[in-house]
Amino acid sequence: MANQTSTKSQIPWHVTRRMLEFRGEERANLLRLVGITSFYVLHLVNAFALEVKGIDETFHNAMTAIACIWAMLAAVVVLSLRNRLMPAALKHATTVMDVALLTGVLTIADGARSPMAVVYLLIIMLAGLRANPRVVWTATAASLVGYAAVIGQALLYRPDMVPPTHHGLTMGLAILLSGVVLSQIANVFQTAIQAHADVSQRVEKLNKGEAP
Repeated sequence: MANQTSTKSQIPWHVTRRMLEFRGEERANLLRLVGITSFYVLHLVNAFALEVKGIDETFHNAMTAIACIWAMLAAVVVLSLRNRLMPAALKHATTVMDVALLTGVLTIADGARSPMAVVYLLIIMLAGLRANPRVVWTATAASLVGYAAVIGQALLYRPDMVPPTHHGLTMGLAILLSGVVLSQIANVFQTAIQAHADVSQRVEKLNKGEAP
């Protein structure tokens, strides 16, 4: 009997958390599409309006290909969510793909010196929308690895793109602290949801004349 009561008390918490994560994934994917579109339009402006030095046909084609792959990722997520398919691994997989694609952009562009490096922080923010600390830490760890890979590629093949040491350390620390802050926010959300479920169950028991 005690086990049945415990199981029942956990149902509202798990259902509410699942709904929150589902809505968070929808919002994150919408913002993913907005980000892809915005940065690609910025690339087109740089390439054809401002004629920024270093943007040739090869670079443009590479950026277009990555943007298309990124958009296809967003389309797959849309189809999955519309069919109510959201396996636990989906939010982790899409987060890692976001980091991998951004890392690809940076290795083709100006590496760690590129202003696009700050998008690692945006990816961690997107992870925070899932209200799941594990997803935030996945984004944080993947971003640190991705940023280190960009610097490593520069050290090996493009020494002129290696950022100053203090620049790299500052960016790495910003990525880490962003993960810490957003994971704590996600923990607060989950704690609030669980507390609400517990209070609701106690109120229901009181209404039925049972001991809370």
